Amino acid sequence: MLDFLKDELAVFDSELPVEQAWTPPSSWYTQPEFMALEKNAVFDNNWIPIAHTEQLAKNGSYLATCIAGEPVAIVRESQSRIRALSNVCRHNAASILTGEGVTERLTCPYHGWQYDLSGALSKAPRMAGVRDFDRQQFQLPQLGLAEWGPLLLVRTKGSQKFEPFSGLNERLEQLEWRNLKHLKRRSYDVDCNWKVYIDNYLDGGYHVPILHPDLAQAVEISTYTTELFDGWSLQSVAADSSDRRMGQGAVYAWVYPNLMLNLYGDVMDTNIVLPLSNEKCRVIFDWYFAAPQCHDLAFVEKSLGESHQVEMEDEGICASVQRGLLSANYERGRYAPQVEHAKHHFHKRLHADLTAAL
Repeated sequence: MLDFLKDELAVFDSELPVEQAWTPPSSWYTQPEFMALEKNAVFDNNWIPIAHTEQLAKNGSYLATCIAGEPVAIVRESQSRIRALSNVCRHNAASILTGEGVTERLTCPYHGWQYDLSGALSKAPRMAGVRDFDRQQFQLPQLGLAEWGPLLLVRTKGSQKFEPFSGLNERLEQLEWRNLKHLKRRSYDVDCNWKVYIDNYLDGGYHVPILHPDLAQAVEISTYTTELFDGWSLQSVAADSSDRRMGQGAVYAWVYPNLMLNLYGDVMDTNIVLPLSNEKCRVIFDWYFAAPQCHDLAFVEKSLGESHQVEMEDEGICASVQRGLLSANYERGRYAPQVEHAKHHFHKRLHADLTAAL
């Protein structure tokens, strides 16, 4: 497996400029060996957003999910403390929490082991008589947790402190993203590798006039620009001033590896892309609105409907790409250098992380 991964990574030449570069080979998107490598090299070693702060407002509130197959949970222990914990019971490896809710304790549904909200083991039924049993050795591992604006991010390995992305954080603060109110969360399961979905987002608006005709009418596609930074990129486009939802234009920020922040008018939606398998991913949308718009139900519903329409259009083409990547008649492609440099930027960072992990 190691030789296969090295050979397939070597196919992509990260030193070439976008005008000369070829895209990664289809194996990166179709072979399970890459999924296993990405878990270790990408998702375990970066800050991954999984929730928004309003989901953890009450004491005992929790959210459980998987990050590239790794079960994790965020739990509010008290008004002053939120913890990120491994969501794997230390007895027999069952997941302890599912979904989201409010609880006073963490109880494994398999054999009833219980943990308090800090992750400490408080009850281990029928373990009397076992030798050398130290409860402290069976507490739930603590994971890295960071709060950035309305987002809660988890890091499953390493002790690095979260540092807001220089440049991006300042722009988001200028747009007053902390003052927006969360109104809706929706998940979409998409029949494509997580990177296919990211690639589609980062193509510099290349697909918008063809795939999203309604959106294309609301923006001035000739103004589309892309800026590249360390660990993130920014796409922006001016809008038709008569379109209330788009306002003066849209800003599309991507943060490595799997976060999109889309701001337009008085609305922001975030997209979190989580791999489910090498051929399927889950995209979690959260919508935020400025306070005056929150009570305009017609505007909110129209905005959500238009966003859903764009997502359905993107899902269809991403599933089509995934099928094509499995074809015997496709190996790799080329970049459109005027527009697809953010995609190339992503592939170079991914290549560096995957190569370093081998």
